[in-house]
Amino acid sequence: MKNKIRLIKDSLNRDLFYNIHESCIECEYSDCKGIIHILESEVDELVDIGAEIVCLNDNINLLNTFDNDESGNIDLTQQSPTCKLRDSKGNCKIQKNKPLFCMLFPFMIVNYLDGKNYWALSKKCSYYDYLVSNSKVEDTIENFINYLEEIPSKIYNEITSTFIKTKEVVHYIYSDEEVEIIKEI
Repeated sequence: MKNKIRLIKDSLNRDLFYNIHESCIECEYSDCKGIIHILESEVDELVDIGAEIVCLNDNINLLNTFDNDESGNIDLTQQSPTCKLRDSKGNCKIQKNKPLFCMLFPFMIVNYLDGKNYWALSKKCSYYDYLVSNSKVEDTIENFINYLEEIPSKIYNEITSTFIKTKEVVHYIYSDEEVEIIKEI
C-alpha cells in the first residue's frame, strides 16, 4: 500500500499541483497548517522520520500540530494550529514524506453546513487565488475529479473513512466563504 500511496503523491506533484509551491512561498493563510489527518498506512513512515503522531480513540491518527491547554492536554479546539514540521520560512521539513492529506490541499474533505461530507476546494489558499486570477478553477476541479476516480478504491476508502472518523472528535463546519463544494463523498 505504501508504494501505491507514494505513486499517488508523485502524481499529485507532477500532474495536478506542479506549480503549487510558488503560491505557498508567500502564503499568509493558515488553513493548510491545520488539523492534519494521517492514513493508518502512513503512520510508521512518519514516526520513523521523527514526526509526532497523536492517536485519538485508538483509531484516529493526526499529525501533532496542537498546542496544549492549561492542563497539559492537547487542545483540539484549535481550527488551524501551526504545523511543527514547517521551518521558519514556512517550508515543509518532510516534503518528500508529507502526509497524503497535506499533499491533497487545497482539496479537502469537509463537513458542510448541510451536515454532509464533501470534497471541496479551500478558498483560503494562495493557490486558489492563483487559480481564480488565471481562470483555472473549473479546469483544476475537473482534473481533480478525474484524479479521484483513478485512486484505487482501497486507498480512496481509507482517505474518506479517516476523515469521517476524525470528524467524530474534531468538529468544524465549513461555509461558502471558506470552500467551494465539489462533490459529496
